[in-house]
Amino acid sequence: MSEHVFPGLTRVKVVVPEHLRERLRAFLEEKGWTVEEGVKILLAYGADRVTAGPPDLETVHNEWSAARAELAVLRHRAYVADEAVRSLRLNVTGLAAANRQFPRSLADQQARRDRLREALRRVDGRGDGGVPVPADSGDGTAG
Repeated sequence: MSEHVFPGLTRVKVVVPEHLRERLRAFLEEKGWTVEEGVKILLAYGADRVTAGPPDLETVHNEWSAARAELAVLRHRAYVADEAVRSLRLNVTGLAAANRQFPRSLADQQARRDRLREALRRVDGRGDGGVPVPADSGDGTAG
């Protein structure tokens, strides 16, 4: 059973004539293929071209339609990805602005807290209004 799922491999040695080696290397590099991948692809392509008969008009039309449909799907995926990137950029911009604003907001809140404590001291006369006032640790937290 496993030979049907995983057919045995046959090692093939390919000898490339001297005058074609540089062209083959440049072609494989251009396509981004390793030598092993390139040889497999080129052998399969060549075998397909030799063994396949001339395509009829209906086959060509079906392949063309399938390619157009696949292109439409890829364009849609590219659009969705582009919109996701745009949304992420907006989020990053918003977070960066919030991070820049945070020190100013924190300073404003600390100043407001200090003004309220001072007002409480003036009203109460004791400075704590009967409620313990935590000491400021200097890092923006009470305690």
